[in-house]
Amino acid sequence: VPIPGTTKLSRLDENIASTRLELSPNDLAEITEASSRIDIEGDRYPQALEKMTGL
Repeated sequence: VPIPGTTKLSRLDENIASTRLELSPNDLAEITEASSRIDIEGDRYPQALEKMTGL
């Protein structure tokens, strides 16, 4: 995922190169399987800030 606002040319080159990355169905299956084992803990934002996001 390219990250806008980089200040280093080498990071910009990496970001541009990432747009050419192709994932196979097997790659996606492995990523899905691995990420399913990650336990998410806690809130993304403090409660007061989350109320302002409308989520």
